[in-house]
Amino acid sequence: MKSFYSLFILFFVFNLSIAQTDCENDVLDLKHGLQFQVRTLSLSDFNGYTFAYRYLLNNNSGLRIGIFANISDENFTENHLVDSSKFNSPQENINYDLKFSVQYIKTIMRKEDFSFIMGFGPFIAYQKRESNANDYGHNYTREYLSKYNSTSFGLDILMGVEYNLSNNVILSGEYGLAMSIGSLDSKRTENFYYNDAYEIDQKHEEKSEGTLYLVKGIGASLGLSIFF
Repeated sequence: MKSFYSLFILFFVFNLSIAQTDCENDVLDLKHGLQFQVRTLSLSDFNGYTFAYRYLLNNNSGLRIGIFANISDENFTENHLVDSSKFNSPQENINYDLKFSVQYIKTIMRKEDFSFIMGFGPFIAYQKRESNANDYGHNYTREYLSKYNSTSFGLDILMGVEYNLSNNVILSGEYGLAMSIGSLDSKRTENFYYNDAYEIDQKHEEKSEGTLYLVKGIGASLGLSIFF
């Protein structure tokens, strides 16, 4: 964790210590922007985020807010035919993926319509997986339950280039690094209940909890920012 915060402080001091000597950019009078990622000549959500918003603080710096949300709750029933008997097998699957990030983006160097940028910012992420199902066999009933929860906090560090296509449209290419620490808690139970008197019911349970440390590349992204 000491190296984590040391890198954060060094990066912040580095950004503050660089003077801007190149020409001013007139387009930065516009302060609000939406950002998209370019894939196969089509627009999609930037860097996997559901929503990416940019706000320019001044001619050389700004903020980007990213929100990712993927929520599903499936509740259904399967019909089973076992030995001429019909059974309804209820099943439920719950999936939550949430992430919120704020990134400070600064122009380090500018040459005509090209700019070299660097940025950093914190993020928080939450993930939940839950599955519940009952299955029926010719002489048994199976109950299955699986739960997984994780919460993580981290820091994104990025660098890239931007090119002014027009007075309110900027094309950018970025890549970077994400570091995070978090906690996980998971549980899985599986119970078998037999109809045969000679069979013994079986119950199995697994639990795990711990801390997650992760350092990974964010990957290269080609983005398009439209300001208004």
